[in-house]
Formats: sequence, C-alpha cells, structure tokens
Amino acid sequence: MVISFLYLKDTGTVKPLTSGFNAEADATQIRNCLNSTFINETILINIIPHRSNAQRQKIRLMYKTMYGKVIINLYIR
Repeated sequence: MVISFLYLKDTGTVKPLTSGFNAEADATQIRNCLNSTFINETILINIIPHRSNAQRQKIRLMYKTMYGKVIINLYIR
C-alpha cells in the first residue's frame, strides 16, 4: 500500500480554534495551573490539545513575553 505524503502533508487532525482564541488568556491559565501546588491537568487538557500548532506557538511566545520563562522548562519538574 502506497500513501502519498503530499496528500497527507497539510491534513492535520487539530484545527485552529476559530472563535475565542486568546493567547494571553491561555498563557495566564497555564501559568496559574503550573504555579499551583497540584497541577490541574484538566486545564492543560482543555487548552493544549484543542489548539493548532500555530496557536500553541503563539501561546508559547506569549508566555515567554509575559513571564520571561520558557513554558516547556516549567512543565518538566
């Protein structure tokens, strides 16, 4: 079976959140979640898998701009 990679190239399963996307609000929610005593996984699950890669990169950049920290370094404790 041959699968054309050209066909699959731009057909990701996660589509951009078309209404209500706010990188600043998402970054704030993630910071509050990570700074609490216990990580609230529900908040992370409601944000990260429901954003496209481009939106996740905007959240990452917004987090770095707002808090001066790289978000991936905070999650790995």
